[in-house]
Amino acid sequence: MTQAKFLLPAIFLTLLGIGNITVGFLRAQDHEEILTELQEINPLPAAAAGSAMLRLQLTQLSEEGLRIRKGTVQQRIGYYQLVQSGGYILIGLGLVLFFLGFLKRAQGVETATAEDSLDSF
Repeated sequence: MTQAKFLLPAIFLTLLGIGNITVGFLRAQDHEEILTELQEINPLPAAAAGSAMLRLQLTQLSEEGLRIRKGTVQQRIGYYQLVQSGGYILIGLGLVLFFLGFLKRAQGVETATAEDSLDSF
């Protein structure tokens, strides 16, 4: 019965960890693609038309907006990398619980075998 106490949480943590790694990897990859696209954007041609003052305002606004978007995407990439790292930790905890469950089972088998051999005398 004690091995069942370890087995269910071990399975749960392992599956949760696999899900975190998968989601973290896929989302970080998506945001890295977005960041690459943002880095290819050049705001200057959009500000080419109009007066000098209008061009200056459009350039400042678009450069500032682009910088803010890049910063936001980089923060999200960091967050999803953290989610992925948490997944590795959860899998590690799940494996530790599996190991403890197997140790308890082996210990129970040894105890039962020892008791059987004592009963035979």
